[in-house]
Amino acid sequence: MTDDQRTFLLHEYDRLVGDLMKYYESITATEKLALVGAAAIVAFLYTDLPSFAAGQARILAALPAAIIALGGLRCLSIYLVMVKVSAYLRRIEAQLAPGGLGFQREFHGTAHSRVRLIEATTFLFWLLALGAAVAFWWLYRPGMAGA
Repeated sequence: MTDDQRTFLLHEYDRLVGDLMKYYESITATEKLALVGAAAIVAFLYTDLPSFAAGQARILAALPAAIIALGGLRCLSIYLVMVKVSAYLRRIEAQLAPGGLGFQREFHGTAHSRVRLIEATTFLFWLLALGAAVAFWWLYRPGMAGA
């Protein structure tokens, strides 16, 4: 490997590691915004729906489920990009440190069950949130707040 190739790979590695952290922060922000947005709509519907929106109550009740579903899909798409970036970083590490060094290779090789646990719990989180939002839509009846 030439010095130019090594320098290129080092710069690319640094940039992509930074991108991974930004992706992670974007996922956590999306999770928070989806939950807060859905909860805000539920709270709005339970605080005596203003008369201008009373006729749209059933549609408004479906918004939390839509927000949760779209937030989950956005997080999934970001996660899939993160998986690809991590695989590419493992390839870069293999070229830069043939002796087995590199966090991505180490983590991928030793933490497979932990990664699956994170994926499973995250899936259950989104499934539970979506289930709660759909249950709210199913059970919500306008005028329940004043009853």
